[in-house]
Amino acid sequence: MKPAAAAMVATLLGSVGMSSAVAEGLELRLDPATSGRLAQMLRGRGHACPEIRSVYKVGAEGGATILRMYCGQPKGARIEEPSFRVRAMDSGALTWEPWK
Repeated sequence: MKPAAAAMVATLLGSVGMSSAVAEGLELRLDPATSGRLAQMLRGRGHACPEIRSVYKVGAEGGATILRMYCGQPKGARIEEPSFRVRAMDSGALTWEPWK
């Protein structure tokens, strides 16, 4: 992972409070810089994501926190599809795929 991406992952993990104390189903708030970097990473991999509009913690799986991320237009409503399944791993790695 590139240093900039690793730093963004660390910021994301800190921003959403990856501890088990964060309730599942809770909408998480990302700072604008982190949201922008995440959207940029998704666009760089070919996904249409102008801006991250909302993020929810949906559970845990194998040493990772599972998030559901929705995209949308800046200052607009979120787009329901596609949304993304994000695995924020304890190691600092971050993976995503379209939500199925």
